[in-house]
Amino acid sequence: RPSASVRHVSIRAPPARAGRRNRMRKILTVEQIAARDARRAKFRALVKQVADMPEGERITLANKLGLRTVGAGHELSLRNQCLVSMQRPTATLVGGFRQWISQGRAVRKGEHGCMIWVPIGAPKLNGETQEQTAIAEDVHFTIGTVFDISQTDVLEVDHPVAVWEP
Repeated sequence: RPSASVRHVSIRAPPARAGRRNRMRKILTVEQIAARDARRAKFRALVKQVADMPEGERITLANKLGLRTVGAGHELSLRNQCLVSMQRPTATLVGGFRQWISQGRAVRKGEHGCMIWVPIGAPKLNGETQEQTAIAEDVHFTIGTVFDISQTDVLEVDHPVAVWEP
């Protein structure tokens, strides 16, 4: 039985949404939930700061770094470029954890990445112009993390890294 000072809180999804991935989530402690909420609040304050900037200032901030993404990653939006440049002013080449592994590099243990908005939801195919157009109701955003190349090391060929695929 856990002591009174340590409480475990389940973050499992309701049964209607409980898929394989949700059943495997770990149970967070009260301290971990507080730390997560603090990170999210800090990120939302940063997003508000970027949103309050005039458009010209955002463009100047984004162009200052000349930020690029690794591999076949999508180009970062202007807003995400601003978010990365405010969190890591020296960033040059960014990518997600798995993108770096696919490029033969690994993020060093203990490194903290930059939080960005990542769109989720499939874009719809427009029948008239055959272009992909995102319908606002179908696209949602979640917080994602990208790492700069300075936060990675080259993987040794003798020691391949196994990546779990869901």
